[in-house]
Amino acid sequence: MMGAWGRFVHAHRLLVMACVLALAAVSVVVMVRGGTLSDTPDLTFESIAGADLLDDSFPAPSVVTLVFSNSNLMASDQRFVADMNTAVATLRTDHRVAMVVLPGDDPKTAAAMTSRDGHAAIVHVTLREGWTDARKDFAELRSEVASTELTVEATGTAAIQSAFDHYSQSDLQRAEFVALPAVLLLLLLVFGSVMSAFLCLVIGALAIVVGLAGVFGLSHFTSVSTYAINIVTLIGLGVAIDYSLFITSRFREELHGGASVGDALETTMATAGRAIVFSGLTVTVGLSGMLVFQGSFLVSLGIASSVVVMASVLFAVTFLPATLSLLGHRVDALRIPLPSLGSRGNMWERMANAVMRRPWMFLLPAAAALLLAGYPFAHMELVSNSVGQLPATAEARIGFNKLASDFPRAGRSQIDVVVAAPAGSGVQPPDATALRARLAAMPHVIDVEARTATSPRPLTDLVVLTDLDFQSAEARTMIDTIRADDGVAAADVYVTGNAAIDLDFVAYIRDHMFLAAAIVISATLLLLFVLLRSVVLPFKAVLMNLLSVSAAYGALVWTIQDGHLSSLLSFEAAPIDPTLPAIMFCLIFGLSMDYEVFLLSRIQESYQETGDNRTAVAHGLAVSGKLITGAAGIMVVVFAAFALASEEVVIKAVGLGIATAVLVDATLVRAIVVPALMRLLGNANWWAPAWARRRA
Repeated sequence: MMGAWGRFVHAHRLLVMACVLALAAVSVVVMVRGGTLSDTPDLTFESIAGADLLDDSFPAPSVVTLVFSNSNLMASDQRFVADMNTAVATLRTDHRVAMVVLPGDDPKTAAAMTSRDGHAAIVHVTLREGWTDARKDFAELRSEVASTELTVEATGTAAIQSAFDHYSQSDLQRAEFVALPAVLLLLLLVFGSVMSAFLCLVIGALAIVVGLAGVFGLSHFTSVSTYAINIVTLIGLGVAIDYSLFITSRFREELHGGASVGDALETTMATAGRAIVFSGLTVTVGLSGMLVFQGSFLVSLGIASSVVVMASVLFAVTFLPATLSLLGHRVDALRIPLPSLGSRGNMWERMANAVMRRPWMFLLPAAAALLLAGYPFAHMELVSNSVGQLPATAEARIGFNKLASDFPRAGRSQIDVVVAAPAGSGVQPPDATALRARLAAMPHVIDVEARTATSPRPLTDLVVLTDLDFQSAEARTMIDTIRADDGVAAADVYVTGNAAIDLDFVAYIRDHMFLAAAIVISATLLLLFVLLRSVVLPFKAVLMNLLSVSAAYGALVWTIQDGHLSSLLSFEAAPIDPTLPAIMFCLIFGLSMDYEVFLLSRIQESYQETGDNRTAVAHGLAVSGKLITGAAGIMVVVFAAFALASEEVVIKAVGLGIATAVLVDATLVRAIVVPALMRLLGNANWWAPAWARRRA
């Protein structure tokens, strides 16, 4: 079927190019229109339900908190107060600002708005608009605040989200600046031709355009993560360029073997084109694992990533072969004189034969190295900390940390225990006096305040103030203890607050990871069975991928959590965000299949010709080893560029983890473990039921 498609593209190349370019043009329009990105969850567990009840009963406006400080002046000093008043004067007249509250405006809150050492004070700026508009307008509002004597940091939800927007954009620009020249250099080394290298970059650019159009188009119908743009660009650069590398290389190989342009294109699409279609499907299957996490931003990441992968496949099997058909032998135009490899040209074949002569000698150390690389994964600690994903130099994070460390009631765990009357049961808030007394008697509790509401649902909110950090293990233990309490008779009790939401979200991710992994693995096995017509090879491929995932998790814990290489990568050691393992599993499981599918497809071709497993493995590695090295090099460069250039910890961690997985996958796994296992399994590699042996 793919061979027939190659003949069709060759015969109607101008029509194919016109149709695909029309799609690209529409995508540009959608991309330029843009959209609003956010990470707003739509989850239903206890803490979220409790938070929703509080929002309905006690609607809270968007508040920006300004932290003013001066190590040489006390907050009570007239110079300090005068300069602080002058700094916020413009905000008082801004139509978007409802109220500006200074420490001196209310004696009851003055102490809480002054730091412990007396050298800092906070100002609360209440906005008229919701947090989405506040996030958009924050940069302009922040520019209205200026002080001659005081240091000012702005924090709060709008400030933090605006900071994420800023760093996401700047990280992307820096990473592209680093990655694109390095990728171009690698393509020139692989092809030795400017034209071939340029074609691969064009396919990457087109795929990214369609992917970004998908991101912004989707944002008009549902919440799409702010990380989507970075992830789409990451995947588009890596996958699309790899696919075009495989297609272009096979086309050149056929031309150099004496085939006509039409025959070369037909063979290319029947082999490399078929492998790419299956590879795209396996990558998409991997990414679809994120759809399991309904209500979280992972769903939008899964959809956006799938769009850019399918766009990569689309352009690789339409626009690229149509262009190759037009160029013909001119695909080698603008050649670069590169030194000949000489006798090293069969390095991959010699390596495969060496491994297959003594498979156990190579397999055992390689397997031990892979298991050792994944060992740190055993002590992974998951904690959700949105502001902690910002760089340490971000103003919103500095302000947040100052609040937590310097102000009496800020940064501590405020646990809300919402006691609500069952729906339709009455109009009076439940009596929570006994529960309030039990909560007040708990260790680490400073005070328990109570507030009531009669609509839209009668409830009592017990605000438990503690001396614990909301991210601490003690705070999470306290939440579990409160939830184990008998509560209030004839009432629904919800425990919420930052610590409770964090605890529930981590549990939600853990509970859904097994299902996501099961779906991804099962679908991958089925696709590989259809491609390879083998029962054994799909299971071997999945095992190899799991080893790569384990190594990536180990690298993630060793660096991000344990703090190794923190100075080189410019971050502070911290527990792992709970979404990272899910994102990385789905991405790595899909992306690692690129090389597995391409390598096994070439081995399968040789096996069908020779019927000899050992010869097929050696020949498959000989003809694809250089390409796999080049493709892996491109992927590693792209993801490493994001790891080095990004200041947001999530993108840095994703780049680091996937670069590690691809590097391990293309070296230890593909060069040693795969040929060793295939040698030990022999012809059993290709066993399948009789009904499945017919060629696809």
